[in-house]
Amino acid sequence: MSLSILVTLPQGKVFDRHFTPQVLTRLEKLGEVRLNPLGRQYTPQELKDALRGVDVAITHWGTPCFSADVLQNADKLSLLAHGAGTVAYVASEALYDKNVRVTTANSVMARFVAEGVLGYFIMGLRGLDRAAAAMHGDLLWKTDAMIDSQRSLFGLEIGLIGFGAVARELTFLLAPFGCRVKVYDPFVSGEALAAYPGTQAASFEEALACPLVSVHAAKTPDTRHLIDARALSMLPDSAVFVNTSRGSLVDEDALVRELKSGRISAVLDVYETEPLPLNHPLRSCENALLLPHLAADCAKAHMTNAIIDEIERFMRGEALTMEISREHFRGMTQG
Repeated sequence: MSLSILVTLPQGKVFDRHFTPQVLTRLEKLGEVRLNPLGRQYTPQELKDALRGVDVAITHWGTPCFSADVLQNADKLSLLAHGAGTVAYVASEALYDKNVRVTTANSVMARFVAEGVLGYFIMGLRGLDRAAAAMHGDLLWKTDAMIDSQRSLFGLEIGLIGFGAVARELTFLLAPFGCRVKVYDPFVSGEALAAYPGTQAASFEEALACPLVSVHAAKTPDTRHLIDARALSMLPDSAVFVNTSRGSLVDEDALVRELKSGRISAVLDVYETEPLPLNHPLRSCENALLLPHLAADCAKAHMTNAIIDEIERFMRGEALTMEISREHFRGMTQG
């Protein structure tokens, strides 16, 4: 069985990171590989034209939605393999109606994001960014304030807002630390949490009452500004607030006010507007560790290799390990 495989990601720096020569060699063994020759993303019409005769489409960040109109020429398409995270903006109800199977590297990316989150936890609890900045300035050695502010992850109570793929991976990384993880997610039952170490179901208020709170909910219209002024006021004094999900889940104006008060600190990797504007008030908050959406960037070709593994399973008629059902698709982060 030889496939016609379309790779929608335009060639360039991002392509080179995710489709290394070794990855392309693997892919070419599976059939005819068609690359996007435009140097930019396809328009919906161009994607529609490119899908004619294609068995497998490998999509990525920025690929247009596989809408009913785009799918009109998809006469052979049987698998959409997304080499990044959420498929909410790429897949469609029409795609599922056409019985095209959908798989994504979201679970692979989640492992790398979880690794980053673990690092952010430790940095936030220990104030490593501020200590390092002071050492690059005129600080001779550690101060009493630095010593007194040091906190450990061992045995800590952690609140997770949302329990998606990243949060699930994170619980296994936290297991050696003996953390008590309180999970707020109205779509996850207490029975389901039994498979994840150290977790227990909690109310929104209970999760926010922890000394370390991390956001992992999906971006949907219902979750915009889920973390508003009221929610932030529930954080205990000296709490560390971490967001690696999507910036729109947090009311940034309210967060700035809390940070300016000095009551809490934050580690942020995502923002409502990205890149974060140079004049954004978050940049003036010394108790906020600001990162430029880096948590997933180690994944690179690992995600593409995982997708190729999935295509190979598809060719052999085996179960897909990263398949996204229609129901799962409907609940994924949008954008």
